[in-house]
Amino acid sequence: MADHPDCESRFNGIYDQFARKVFAYFSSGFGPDVAEDLSQQTFLNVWRHLEGNPWMAPDSWAAWIFRVARNVRNDHLRAKGYHQPPLPYEDALVGTTEDRSDVLEQQIAIRTAFVRLLPEDQELLLYKTIGMNSDETGNILGLSASAVRSRMQRARERFRALLEENGVETDA
Repeated sequence: MADHPDCESRFNGIYDQFARKVFAYFSSGFGPDVAEDLSQQTFLNVWRHLEGNPWMAPDSWAAWIFRVARNVRNDHLRAKGYHQPPLPYEDALVGTTEDRSDVLEQQIAIRTAFVRLLPEDQELLLYKTIGMNSDETGNILGLSASAVRSRMQRARERFRALLEENGVETDA
């Protein structure tokens, strides 16, 4: 790194720009502690790559960062046996106060619907939620922007159906 002093400033700029989005990406599928660990692993991988390739300049930093995050996520899921089961919907409501129970019930219903989606659908919806456009998502997944839009539409339809199954009203 000493030969390339701009690597640290490049990393800091990348971190400042993407840390919250990467954490949000992991938070939607994991608890805050795991999301933090996976975020740290992602940026450790980014640091190591920049250190070994100081002149690197991808077409899209967002696509590259989220490709790294996706690989970290996939490694974690493989190590844990791949897919977490849906949250126990009714059991999770035990012990909540009445004034918060409606909000909590809806949050649990949404999360339950989300984890029941195929991992591919979850990933598409996550990228959209953190503000990535079809081109950026396509770069990460190796798809055209039109294929991303088509798959996104189907993922939204499946998510909407699962939400309705869980009693969440949608603006369909």
